[in-house]
Amino acid sequence: MTGIVVAPLYHPVTLAKMVATVDQVSGGRLDFGIGISGQRGTKIEFDAVGVDVHTRGKRTDEMLQVMKRLWTEEHVSHHGEFFDFDDVTLLPFPAQKPYPPIWVSGRSDAAMRRAGVMGDGWYPYLFTVRRIKASNEMVRQFAAEAGRDLTGFHWGLNQPTAISSNAAQAREFAVTNVGQRYVTPERTAADIAQALCIAGSPEDCIKSVEDRIDAGVEHINLGFLASEPDSFFHQMKMFASEVMPQFQA
Repeated sequence: MTGIVVAPLYHPVTLAKMVATVDQVSGGRLDFGIGISGQRGTKIEFDAVGVDVHTRGKRTDEMLQVMKRLWTEEHVSHHGEFFDFDDVTLLPFPAQKPYPPIWVSGRSDAAMRRAGVMGDGWYPYLFTVRRIKASNEMVRQFAAEAGRDLTGFHWGLNQPTAISSNAAQAREFAVTNVGQRYVTPERTAADIAQALCIAGSPEDCIKSVEDRIDAGVEHINLGFLASEPDSFFHQMKMFASEVMPQFQA
């Protein structure tokens, strides 16, 4: 899973070739996660490659149309608003047919529309449980308006996580790594960490996962919060042994 490729920083022919290559090398195991980069300080990245940051959404929409053709057709020509080329063939095609599933990440209505209309999955980040549920409903609405059937669609979540037998310690990891980064005059770091993170004891984490499942999430990518490698590994082992078995059939 690429989580995530900032698609508009690339030319679609280059990115399509990279994706097809990774899918071939991995034996058809690639999930292609994309976004347009809504992080603070984004503009400098786009300036570095000569792309107008204000066009990144429209560029990505055009890229998705182009890349799907490049993964399934030979002798592709395209003359669009941002990209122009003639008679391009990329072989071999991806191992997966018609192409690796496209998981769209983001936080805006435009990202939800992109997922519902052009994607194969929705992959939000830093969402409260309430916002996860609302965003899933929006994706379904955009898909319905476009006449798309979302059977087989992937409902994902990129989830900051901290687990410890000492619940207070886990919550402190969340405050330090997430809460303080996004603190606002209206909300404290602790409030933000509690709303956006899975953090606490194994029992706390089980409840938090259940809440997200109830909101419609089917796939959760756990991003463990720690400052040292040993802490990462310890958290992964604890989550695997004490939380994951609660959700395995």
